[in-house]
Amino acid sequence: MSNESQAERWVVEVGERLQNVFPDIPTKSLQASTDSEEKPSIFTEYYPYLVYFGESYYYTYNDSRRRSEFSGWKFVGFMRRWFDLDLRSYNQYIQEKKHLARGYYHLECFRNDELLLLEYLLINSCILVFSILLFQNVRNGIEILSGTKEINRDREDQRSKEFYILYQYIMTDPMKIKLQMLTMEYQMPWFVVKRIYKKCSNISNHVGTPIDKLALSCFDDLYPGMHKSKVHGDTCTLPPGGFKHLLHMFHWSRTPEENFLVETSSLFIRKMVDYYIPSVTELKLFGTVFKKHAGGSIDMSFYDRRLSGVMQLAPWHMLTYSSTLVTELLRFEQQYVNCGFPFTAYFASMACMLKTEADVQVLRANGVIIDIPSTRFDDKDILCCVRELKSKIDDNIAMPNPLKSLEEKVMAHYQRSSYRVYGEFKRRYCSNPWITISVIAGICLFFLNLIQTVLLLFK
Repeated sequence: MSNESQAERWVVEVGERLQNVFPDIPTKSLQASTDSEEKPSIFTEYYPYLVYFGESYYYTYNDSRRRSEFSGWKFVGFMRRWFDLDLRSYNQYIQEKKHLARGYYHLECFRNDELLLLEYLLINSCILVFSILLFQNVRNGIEILSGTKEINRDREDQRSKEFYILYQYIMTDPMKIKLQMLTMEYQMPWFVVKRIYKKCSNISNHVGTPIDKLALSCFDDLYPGMHKSKVHGDTCTLPPGGFKHLLHMFHWSRTPEENFLVETSSLFIRKMVDYYIPSVTELKLFGTVFKKHAGGSIDMSFYDRRLSGVMQLAPWHMLTYSSTLVTELLRFEQQYVNCGFPFTAYFASMACMLKTEADVQVLRANGVIIDIPSTRFDDKDILCCVRELKSKIDDNIAMPNPLKSLEEKVMAHYQRSSYRVYGEFKRRYCSNPWITISVIAGICLFFLNLIQTVLLLFK
C-alpha cells in the first residue's frame, strides 16, 4: 500500500474513531490546504511521549487498548466538532513536512511508522492548543472554548458539558501541567501547533490573537519572569527561523539581548570546567557589595567603584518548582547552542559564589535570593539546589565570552590589595552600626582634641 493511500485511510479511521469520543459528532466537508511554512529545527530526543494531565508514557501505534482508552482523542474530537478541525488539510500538510517534523526527534523515532507520527503530532497539538487557551491571560479562554461567549447558551448545553470534561483533566493540577509543557521530552514542533491553531481549524477566528502571544502569557505566574526588554518588545529580536517549540519560546522571553553566545572562532577556547570566581564571603573581604540587578530575569554584571566592587545579580526566586524548571532551561541551552548560555552562566556563577551557608545569608540579606514564606527553603536547601544544578552543566561547554569578561573583571578586583585593605576596614568597623558610630565618635573626638591642642599652642 502506498504512503498516500495509507495516510488517506488513516484520515477515515480517525474520523470513525472520533465518532465514539463524544456522541453525535457531525462529519464535516474537508478541504485540503496547500500552504507551507518552513521552520527548520535542530531538536532531537530519544523517545516520543504523549503527555498531559501530569502523566506520561511511550505511545505505539499498535497498542489498540491504550489508543482506544487514551483521553487525548477527546481533545481531537472536541476540536473537530466545535472548531472544524480539518483532518485532510492537516494530513496533507504533515505529508509535506514529515521529514522536518521527524527532525525534531531521535533518528529512530517514527522511522518506519508514518501513522504514529500523524497521530502523535495531532493529539499533542490539540492538547497543547486547548491548554494554552485555558492558561493564557489575553482572552477569556473558558468562554471561547465552552462557547458561552459567542453563542450565549446555558452552561448545561452539549458543548459546555464536553468542554468541562476536558477542563477537569487540565485544571486538576495546573502548575504541574505548565511545568510539563516546558519539559524537554514533551516539546512539540511549534510549526505544527500553529498550523492546527490557524489553518487546520477555525479556532484562531474565534480568538483573534496569534498563538505566540497567547502562549507567552501562559507563564506570567512562573519565575523567572519575562525579561523587561521582551516585555517592551520594541528592541528585542525574534530568533532566526522562528521558535522551535514552547520551551524555546519560554527561554527566549526570559533572557536578555546579550545571550551569552559561545565564540568558537578563537584559537584558545576555555571550557566551563575552568570557570572560577571567589565565593561571596571571599569577595566581601575585598570590599565587594551585592545588589539586585534591575535589568531582567537572568542578568548579572560586575563593575568597580572607587573603593569597592559591585556584583549585580538578577533575583533568584526559590519556589518548589524552581530546580525542575531551571534544569530544563539548562538542558535546552546545551541542546541549542545557538540560543546562548545565559542560564548556564548564571548558575555556574552561583555555584562558585555559594560555598557555605554564610554565602547564602549574604545574598538573602541583599535581596538576590528570594523565597516565599509558605515554601521557605533554609540555607542548606539552597546550597543543595545549587550543587544539583551545577551537576547539570556540561563542563566541556566552551565558556561564553560575556562570562569570560565577568570572570576577568571579578579576578582583577580580587587581586588588588587596596580593595582588601578597604574590605578589612569595612568588615571590622562598619559591620555593626554601633561599632560604626563608635569609630565616627572616636574620630570626631580625636579631631576636636587636635584642634584644642593647636589653639592652646598658639595662645
